[in-house]
Amino acid sequence: MTAARTDADRDGTLRAGGGAGVIQVRSKPISARELYALSRAVAEAVHSVNPQTHVLIDDRADVAAALRNQGISGVHVGQDDLD
Repeated sequence: MTAARTDADRDGTLRAGGGAGVIQVRSKPISARELYALSRAVAEAVHSVNPQTHVLIDDRADVAAALRNQGISGVHVGQDDLD
């Protein structure tokens, strides 16, 4: 597990444990494969402390769809991302 993934897991877990209703996984400079692994790890960590927290992936509907049965609730798409 990379340091970045460990930090993301910890951050998501702390926020979900504190009552956050939504966690967004966002990392622009990584590959789809890396985002898939990161998002899956974050979803597992978040749901271990708060199964009610929704985990969204930023911009990547393909990755969110691939993980829809593994704890990812959806995708966040900004207004400018649809141009």
